[in-house]
Amino acid sequence: MKLARLIFLHLMLLVQNSSAQPDPRHIQSGHEIHTNGYIDMPYLVTLPDGTWLCTFTTGKLEEGLEGQHIVATRSSDLGLTWSVPVPIEHAAGPAASWVMPYLTSYGRVYVFYSYNGDEISELKGEKIRNDILGWYCYKFSDDAGFTWSERHRLPLRRTACDLANDWKGEVQIFWGIGKPMTVGQGMIFGFTKLGKYMLDNGEGWFFQCENINSERDPIRLKWQLLPDGEHGLRNPDFGSVQEEHSLVPLSDGSLCCIYRTQTGYLAEAYSRDGGHTWSLPRQARYADGRPVKTSRACPKIWRCSNGKYLLWFHNHSGDHFSTRNPAWLAGGMEVGGEIRWSQPEMFLYGDDHSYESGRFSYPDLVEQGGRYWITGNQ
Repeated sequence: MKLARLIFLHLMLLVQNSSAQPDPRHIQSGHEIHTNGYIDMPYLVTLPDGTWLCTFTTGKLEEGLEGQHIVATRSSDLGLTWSVPVPIEHAAGPAASWVMPYLTSYGRVYVFYSYNGDEISELKGEKIRNDILGWYCYKFSDDAGFTWSERHRLPLRRTACDLANDWKGEVQIFWGIGKPMTVGQGMIFGFTKLGKYMLDNGEGWFFQCENINSERDPIRLKWQLLPDGEHGLRNPDFGSVQEEHSLVPLSDGSLCCIYRTQTGYLAEAYSRDGGHTWSLPRQARYADGRPVKTSRACPKIWRCSNGKYLLWFHNHSGDHFSTRNPAWLAGGMEVGGEIRWSQPEMFLYGDDHSYESGRFSYPDLVEQGGRYWITGNQ
């Protein structure tokens, strides 16, 4: 088995290419963060002293197998070198996965992740993957990621989606790729619930906390699960696969959410009331009106400090988990309260096109001093 690895690329290199240099879009131009049997979702925050803290899911074996857990690593040289990862949850414990960090205004780092606290490992007598079900949990660090607090559990209320699942809501099936972001004085992040094991009947949900930047007692944090009501964000015409919800705030405080489908196109929706209600999802579009193609792979959207947007996607209409090489970027601008996308540019490619080790996904963006870096896993 070829080992998985995390990569870190300096986006500014894209404008520095010449025939005398290796192509900076090639995967080998990146810097390695870590290597292990399985690694996923390298998400970062920039600490007050300028250090980068990266959290990710990892394990010695393949995805979904024994020992999957979450860790944190640090870089003080803009991603060139990284510290030995510190466990946030240990490999010997229940599966802990899909960790997403958030930096508060006063320097505390929270992480949110799926945790199989009840150690569910069977369904109808059959062995199953146990890394997308259980409890939604969080920990925090007040010392820049060196140590982590006790575990806390988010109040993930049961909705119609849960009650229709294989366990009739007694077990919840979910995961998140929507890195938390600050909106107003609070924070919000997106995630996906499933109505059937495994990877069927997906819909989008959002955890919002209005006082996370002012309240230091985790017991007093005020959590709200959005949207209101019993049903999450989805369009019934888009079919079962509606997953991996990523969102950004617009200049007027509205929210834009994008996610993957199996239709061959990127889905988008807007909320004008902080996530309580949403528009019916539709195909995201380029400025000329054409729909944005993407496969069943994680799309990621970021708002940059200049008020414009970047979109990571795969620019083809495949309906499987394969073909995530190359990765593409598009630039976005607000037009009439919505985002319209530029023509795409290829950002990252490699010579290995195999399913096992040649795919790129689950990126994050760091912006600092007018420069941009993107993480990913291979």
